[in-house]
Amino acid sequence: MHSGIQRFLVLLTAMVLLGPSASAAENPQQPFSARVKVSVEGHERVISAVRGYLTGELQALGDVELVDENHQLELSVLAGELSCEGDKRTGYVLSILVIEPFDCSLIAWCAEQRHKEALKSMTSDLVSYPRWHWLRACGPASLPDICKMVITDFNSEVLEKRRKLFQAIHR
Repeated sequence: MHSGIQRFLVLLTAMVLLGPSASAAENPQQPFSARVKVSVEGHERVISAVRGYLTGELQALGDVELVDENHQLELSVLAGELSCEGDKRTGYVLSILVIEPFDCSLIAWCAEQRHKEALKSMTSDLVSYPRWHWLRACGPASLPDICKMVITDFNSEVLEKRRKLFQAIHR
């Protein structure tokens, strides 16, 4: 395949996966950064602890920006307590979805100027299907460890692929 076409396809793929800010022409020295939203629902006694452990681990990665809006990825977590015989806590269970919101900026970029805003508003609520799903369970004292495992998986399965693509574009 012609190298110019290959470069165009890599840039187009990057715009779709990393967002329009991934364009090398905009800022060739720009470091990789992922905008991530963390949503935790479930049992009220574990929501804040799970959110705290996950956001702490994400911040420790150094190239993740935690946001509530305009995110590139969402970690959507359903957290529950495992118990038996009354209220005796025997552990925790986490269901983790990684969701990539639909990015209409590429479509809007391709559209005629007079249709851009209408197209953006029609596609703004679209989300892609969940890209990854993990189910984790642990004992009552292992909640920090299981949250660390979740972010380790997220880093290796999701972010590392994005970093490699970003580096390939910015060479």
